[in-house]
Amino acid sequence: MNKQKNQIIILLAVIFLGVLYAFIQYLFLPQWDILKEKSAHIAERQAYLKKLEENDKILSSLKDQALDLTAQVSMLDKKIPKKLDKPNIMLTIYSMAKNIGLSPKSLNYDPINDEGEFYSMGMNFFCAGSAENIYTFTEQFLNVDKYTFTLDSISISPGEGGVSANMRLVAYAYKE
Repeated sequence: MNKQKNQIIILLAVIFLGVLYAFIQYLFLPQWDILKEKSAHIAERQAYLKKLEENDKILSSLKDQALDLTAQVSMLDKKIPKKLDKPNIMLTIYSMAKNIGLSPKSLNYDPINDEGEFYSMGMNFFCAGSAENIYTFTEQFLNVDKYTFTLDSISISPGEGGVSANMRLVAYAYKE
């Protein structure tokens, strides 16, 4: 009976190993492969989601920068004129000179130059007064709100009752 018992145990062990092999081969390993594929797919989707979140942060910062730049453009658009109005420029320069205490003598305009995206116009302004008033005029002149001016050159010479100045000025305007 011992021999028969051993044969039954061996037969049961072979059947158990066969069933275990079939379970592993046909049920466990395919499901394990599917589980690995799905895990890899989830990891890939999480990396993609993280990249999208980073891009969303970048996009929102770019939108903020675009809003800031749009605000700056509108401020510059209001500040810089669209045309060079010679009578208005003359009135601005003469009024400022008179308010400071200078005696304006002459203002000569050069032709308006097309510089691509903007216009420029050179002017020669001649005035007389104290040296301190001329320096004050040049300082305030560069901060005029109505026009964008630059002081190209200045020549100061002694004159009657003070000094006289010959200034080369340039006014700018954007093209529409």
